[in-house]
Amino acid sequence: MAKGSRRKKASNPGTDPYATPLMNRNAVALDELFAMIAKLNQNGIDILGFGGDKTKEPTVIGWMPSAQIYFRDPDGHMLEFITILPGRPNPSFNGPYSEWKKLTMAGISEPA
Repeated sequence: MAKGSRRKKASNPGTDPYATPLMNRNAVALDELFAMIAKLNQNGIDILGFGGDKTKEPTVIGWMPSAQIYFRDPDGHMLEFITILPGRPNPSFNGPYSEWKKLTMAGISEPA
């Protein structure tokens, strides 16, 4: 951000990702999403989940369903990498990918 800029710093992604200034979204395949996590971790860059908390895995938004990660570039801009997941949506699920995977492997990906 330029010196003297009045632009607000980007908020946590989970508060209102569509209102976050300078959000950059990128669609990738699931294997690329996990490769990106490894690369970012190797470079000491914090991975954030949908709620803005640090995480080690993607967050799943069940109504799509999608898996995504967020992180900030050196200028503080929020970036998102997202992939659409196979399977049926579950609007009541928002959580870590590992939990989503357990549900879908058990055949419970859709709401009761």
